[in-house]
Amino acid sequence: MKHSLGQNFLTSDNYPKKIAAAAYGGGDMFCTDNITRNVLEIGAGEGILTRQLSALFGRVVSVEIDTDLTEKLTANLQELDNVSLVFADYMKLDRAAFFAEQFQTDKFCVCANIPYYITSPIITELLENYGQVTTITVLVQREAAERFAAIPGKDKNCSAASVCAWGNSTPKILFNVKRGNFFPVPDVDSAVIQFDKTRPFGIADSDRDLFFGIARACFGQRRKQIVNPLSEYLKTPKDTVAELLVKCGVSPQCRAENITMENWNRICGAVKVKC
Repeated sequence: MKHSLGQNFLTSDNYPKKIAAAAYGGGDMFCTDNITRNVLEIGAGEGILTRQLSALFGRVVSVEIDTDLTEKLTANLQELDNVSLVFADYMKLDRAAFFAEQFQTDKFCVCANIPYYITSPIITELLENYGQVTTITVLVQREAAERFAAIPGKDKNCSAASVCAWGNSTPKILFNVKRGNFFPVPDVDSAVIQFDKTRPFGIADSDRDLFFGIARACFGQRRKQIVNPLSEYLKTPKDTVAELLVKCGVSPQCRAENITMENWNRICGAVKVKC
């Protein structure tokens, strides 16, 4: 284990079983409409979750960055003929090419215990790209899970990450995992969150870049009234933007955290027509 990689390993089979079952869609967990038989695991660690995934899925492709774990991980999983281990830095892979190589055109789900410091970039990229991915089931810092699952316009802690999650999936926190279930013990509690990409908020493909660009620009200055960052983003006078917002049923004085997904969509549509 390399502490520089931010690894925190689960110490019992109980939670890995629950996480694998959630990824597969079994039991009382959050089921999806399109269960797949292929799963990508990001971060195998010592193989405790990998083994549980292997018991449920037809094929497991597991990517692990820590080459110090090669001997132990290979020994732990050597009898599992449906597991393919890849020792590589997931963040440095050409992901599109890697997915095509491993899964061809087949759909697959993602399951992972992600180091906290790379949670957002991994999840955001998986949400915004790769139509092959049906669900993403990840163990992350509790605060990050709450931020992704926050309902835009309804929950105070909603953010650009919340808009990204709801715009590309249906997110749901499944269960919490206390810090004492890891080694080394982290300073925070964790949670398992699942993103169902088969059920996203309805955004036209042609509008997606504009939709998320607007949301990110406004959340980038979340303490300001929305008319200000939107005016800067659109390079349009504030009076004109204020009129546009009123026509969308949105107060120019409100802030990004107060905007619902429906209203973000209305703003995007109005901007598209105006531009």
